[in-house]
Amino acid sequence: MAQIERQQTVLHILQNLRDLGGLKKLFWEELNYERENKPLSMRGWPDSVRKTLIDDPILFASGGADNAFHVVYCRLASDSLQRGLERPVVNQLIREQFYCLFVFSDSSQSAWHFLNIKYDEKTEKRRLFRRITVRAGGGLRTATERLQMMDLAAMSIHATSRRGVQKLVLPPAKPAGSKGEPPSPLEIQKRHDDAFDVESVTKAFYKELANWHFWALKHVRFPRDAPKEADGHEHIGVIRMITRLIFCWFVKEKGLIPEVLFDQRRLDELLDGFAPDKDLGENVRPRYVRIDGFSRRPDSQPIVPDFLFFGPEREEDLSVDYGDRKLGRSAWEG
Repeated sequence: MAQIERQQTVLHILQNLRDLGGLKKLFWEELNYERENKPLSMRGWPDSVRKTLIDDPILFASGGADNAFHVVYCRLASDSLQRGLERPVVNQLIREQFYCLFVFSDSSQSAWHFLNIKYDEKTEKRRLFRRITVRAGGGLRTATERLQMMDLAAMSIHATSRRGVQKLVLPPAKPAGSKGEPPSPLEIQKRHDDAFDVESVTKAFYKELANWHFWALKHVRFPRDAPKEADGHEHIGVIRMITRLIFCWFVKEKGLIPEVLFDQRRLDELLDGFAPDKDLGENVRPRYVRIDGFSRRPDSQPIVPDFLFFGPEREEDLSVDYGDRKLGRSAWEG
């Protein structure tokens, strides 16, 4: 299967991830891990930790030599993904699951954390908890790219150097049915560590954010007296909007505001006239015009279309916006 087709398949799975079946399809069929389906006992766990989960954790996938790398799923009893609930569970599981990827979901299985544990060599092997967040229906291109890095079919081991050191070499994905020497659990762990690398993820995030910024500039409208830059666009207003949205997301991740405010399905019920990306036909004006602002005064409110938040992925030549003619086409999504 061509790389772009594989990426679209993984993206589709993540966009519709609402149960353990979807998670198994991702790891068993697309990322080529071995099938497992074993509950892990919580016997001997503190009651305070056991109560954070609805069911026993499940070892649902494995890989590498002797299937020693494990993928474990845990379903939180909470209706939100609270990081403070995940850490005590991991601290219990890590005693028996040393080479491991942990996957957490909220109680409704509408939000997911793929959780990697990396050991900080500089600080007495301190555990670093790194996460990729997946929410059904959300913009998940970066998550798709990162999870594809964990594909076992793309990993093979080659002995290198005169010292006999084993080095991980990552060739293109093998054709269906081909097999090579399975990677060690340590090499799989290193590959997972790379997939969760904060610097790489951060660069990708800011790149997508910059693309979205230039896209939004073409569609938002601010009050007449709002300051404009030399190019005639309202960069300051868009940047202020972005920083406020990031702050709202931050406090949501900390559990200080309800997750429901970020659920598109629930927004449809909570907001009167909420209809993102709604196709009403050519030359037909939208039934509702959503005015989103930071003031109750109509003359002080910007107009921000819903498709900036819920629109599908699009591509456009942003070379003029970046001032780089060699840039070519760039992608963004709501």
